[in-house]
Amino acid sequence: MKTAVEGPRFDSSREGTGVPVLDVVASRSADGSELYVKVINTAPASTVNTRIELRGVEVHPEADWHVITAESLETRNGFATPDVVRPRRGVLRAGGRFQVPLPPHSLSVIVLRVIRSGGARP
Repeated sequence: MKTAVEGPRFDSSREGTGVPVLDVVASRSADGSELYVKVINTAPASTVNTRIELRGVEVHPEADWHVITAESLETRNGFATPDVVRPRRGVLRAGGRFQVPLPPHSLSVIVLRVIRSGGARP
């Protein structure tokens, strides 16, 4: 599945220059009934309002959104706070084109249910 990312970039002594803030991978379930869009927002303090466009597939108007994030990069689970960093689940309005606000320093998995698939892949 082909993905294209347009958006903010940053320079790093480790990764080089012009590194995308978002890292995106898309895949499909073995039976083709679901699409998975996996996104990492590496921005330490900025929500990235992201537009997702699908091509060659029609999906249900709602999607499941699984996200892991925390208040800061130093936030950790511990004996007194075992669930501070944990996956959370929500529902997104989806479709062929939709937006999602990706929290700072987060990992998201968006699960889209396929209604119909054309010859092209998203």
